[in-house]
Amino acid sequence: MNQITTRYITENGACYEQYVITDPEAKTALTITPERGGMITGFTLDGDEYIWTRRPNFSECNRPRFGIPVLFPNCGKPDNGVHIFNGQAYPMEIHGMADLCPWEVESVGPDGVTLILESSPLTKFLYPFDFTVLMNYNLQGNTASLSMTVINEGDVPMPFSFGYHPYFVASALENVDFD
Repeated sequence: MNQITTRYITENGACYEQYVITDPEAKTALTITPERGGMITGFTLDGDEYIWTRRPNFSECNRPRFGIPVLFPNCGKPDNGVHIFNGQAYPMEIHGMADLCPWEVESVGPDGVTLILESSPLTKFLYPFDFTVLMNYNLQGNTASLSMTVINEGDVPMPFSFGYHPYFVASALENVDFD
């Protein structure tokens, strides 16, 4: 049976709460950092780390280039760095803004850890829609599972795309095999 614990990491004067889902039988652990874009910041098997986390980028406010960032409401870069909704331009960087936002913990339990990101005045400056995004993280043996639910809380169509941008540890490209 999985164990879920909370720990704190301090870097450059900032403190981040992390949730660690551990499968003791499989000797795996999945680490999620809600405040840092709601992303996975670690996956270990027998103590070996498979997710790349660069330091001190972890505590910087710029776009994360480590872990497994959540891409929402767009993947890639919009034309000329803006989305046009109802004739109005909204600035948007590559891969949206969810990975730049702190997420809240919705629930912690036998089904894993569920985080929530809801629209706010700040998100509406970039993406003018009312939304709720739920990210569920779970661990089964040596397999981490991620599932996302996007809810349009408004009464107009809400265009979006989503994805994940994993950074894996690899000593050399010839050591990498995709299945």
